[in-house]
Amino acid sequence: MQAYAEYLCIDTIADADLMYVARYALLADLPPGWAAYLDADGNEFFHNAATAESQYEHPLDNTYREMYRDLKAKKAAGLGAGA
Repeated sequence: MQAYAEYLCIDTIADADLMYVARYALLADLPPGWAAYLDADGNEFFHNAATAESQYEHPLDNTYREMYRDLKAKKAAGLGAGA
């Protein structure tokens, strides 16, 4: 989880209290229309049949990066992570 948190740009030291965002991201289901596959080298990638889009990054990674940034900003503003 540590490596995935760092991949999502989570400061695992300063924001240890926000590590749950990485856990949510790791357990996230794929959005409708997306499926996971392995390429010839065994690397996981994601494909959306409706749009013919393929990518190696989970389709929701940016969503969880934004969630972390929003929670970090609230924390910095003194609003707390749950605000």
